[in-house]
Amino acid sequence: MKKTDFTPKELLRRFFMIDSCYWLSVAGFNALSIAYVRTLGVTVLQVSVMAAVFRVAAVLGQFFWSALCDRRQKNREYALIMLTLVVGAYIFLYSSRVWPAILISYTLVGFIQLPLNTNMDTWIIRSFNGEAAALPRVRSVGSFFYAVAITGIALVIDATGYIILPVTLLVFYVVLGFLILNTVPPKQQMGPARQRISLKNIATLMKIPGYGFCMIIMFVFCFGFMSLWSLITLVFESVGGTAADLSYYSGIMTLAEAPAMYLVAALAFKIRQEKQLLLGVFLALVQTAMLLFAKTPMLMILSGIAAGVSYGFFYAPVRSMVQQMVPQALATTAHGFMDAVCFSAAACLGSLFAGSVIDLLGMHAFVLGCMAFEILSLVLLVIYTVTEPRRARRRAAVLAAC
Repeated sequence: MKKTDFTPKELLRRFFMIDSCYWLSVAGFNALSIAYVRTLGVTVLQVSVMAAVFRVAAVLGQFFWSALCDRRQKNREYALIMLTLVVGAYIFLYSSRVWPAILISYTLVGFIQLPLNTNMDTWIIRSFNGEAAALPRVRSVGSFFYAVAITGIALVIDATGYIILPVTLLVFYVVLGFLILNTVPPKQQMGPARQRISLKNIATLMKIPGYGFCMIIMFVFCFGFMSLWSLITLVFESVGGTAADLSYYSGIMTLAEAPAMYLVAALAFKIRQEKQLLLGVFLALVQTAMLLFAKTPMLMILSGIAAGVSYGFFYAPVRSMVQQMVPQALATTAHGFMDAVCFSAAACLGSLFAGSVIDLLGMHAFVLGCMAFEILSLVLLVIYTVTEPRRARRRAAVLAAC
């Protein structure tokens, strides 16, 4: 039976389980999907195209699914629908052997999986009435199990081959579906009245002081950081790295992310989110510098520590900043729009940029270019942090009028 009378602690424990199952299920795909398709004969150019198309699909998916969730105010129900559809897309991907089928199935995964993550994050935040510490607390546990899965896959992939990827995904997605189906937070926690799907909602968000500026900063940052992350397989290949090395990198990165997320939750009411974000961007610079000077896979693997802590210190603060600056009826749309522009569109354009730069100037020039964008985002974020108190007063007046 569906439980609807959760205490806050019970609800938190349930979301620990849900988020952990989600990250256990997608761990192998996120870390090794590019390495997997390379074994099928996919070229470097085709990998760049796949990464770009994946992000375009994610942009379109963010708009489509976020608008639906806000219109119906049913994050949980749409999570189940999206979960069912993405399982079909994964089955299609892992049964494909020719380039057109691989590209189509990979695109379908992008259209559903990234918006599913956004939807689940918004569901968690709404279920705790926007409490800033809730999401990083939940994600810290999910990140730990993600690291466990990545490390486990790294240890067995040479013996099992890539069959381990679809097997772990399907097993944990089944468990995840059962948990979501049997988790119904109290209705009063799920957000206000329904909203129509319209460009007017996007215009409303862009008029809120700080939302557009925050989006510009994150776009610039993610253009460098996410494009580098999306093609990290090629960076490893440039110094002779293997699939196992890539798994160790992802595992160490996520192990570092877990305590960072927990620390963000502990600091949620003590340090402003913009200052936490500053630390995250700075650590991303540290990681990129390590990749720039790495001559062996070992140093690249160690750079995963800086990458993981960086991700923990920019992902959750951005979620909290957005949640606090927008009307709650548009929360999923606000997160989805931010993700579409910053995590998807920026990474898509970054992948195209990467392919051109790598072909013309080499891998070293590509990593150096990513670092330049991260430095620019750091400068913009300092400006944002200094001017935020004045902007917050104007934002309160705008929200009161919404």
